Amino acid sequence: MSFQPVDRLPMWEWAMWWDKTIDRMIGDEQLPEDSKRNPNGTLAEWPAWLLEGKPSPTGRVTLTSWRLWKKGEPLLESGLLGPVTLRAAERMDAK
Repeated sequence: MSFQPVDRLPMWEWAMWWDKTIDRMIGDEQLPEDSKRNPNGTLAEWPAWLLEGKPSPTGRVTLTSWRLWKKGEPLLESGLLGPVTLRAAERMDAK
């Protein structure tokens, strides 16, 4: 059996950014539409600006295939829940 080094972000780092990602999507809903959408909010086709490797012409930062949040929804609370303990650990490399 051989082990390969894997570079992964700790779960807590990703979790701390998730609320900001949702808030960014809600913020982008304040801007004009930049893609064709089906009535249920799904993406009808990839926008030309994306296929051309350009930024959104309306200033949006995010693009999702399905709209999960709408304009006017409240932003999420952020921060860690409960007491947090950071513990030091010794790094051991598998050989």
